[in-house]
Amino acid sequence: MPQNAAVYETVSHVYIVMELVTGGELFDRIVAKDHYSETEAASVFVQMIGAIEYIHRLPPTALLPTFPSLHREVVPLQVIKT
Repeated sequence: MPQNAAVYETVSHVYIVMELVTGGELFDRIVAKDHYSETEAASVFVQMIGAIEYIHRLPPTALLPTFPSLHREVVPLQVIKT
């Protein structure tokens, strides 16, 4: 977990607060641009997969000592650009 992250727990939820990212959502960039070349789309995809790979390589934490990292829908609406 990044050094500047904070973790807050309740009985039913775990909140991870990280740095402010102001680049906007990937989906909004796709809509605004209207068209991505194959090279541009491949670059974004490689960055997304690299981020997921990084998360999967992180060691277990006190919050999730036995479970691997988990993610659900990896879609443009879920991706925030820096």
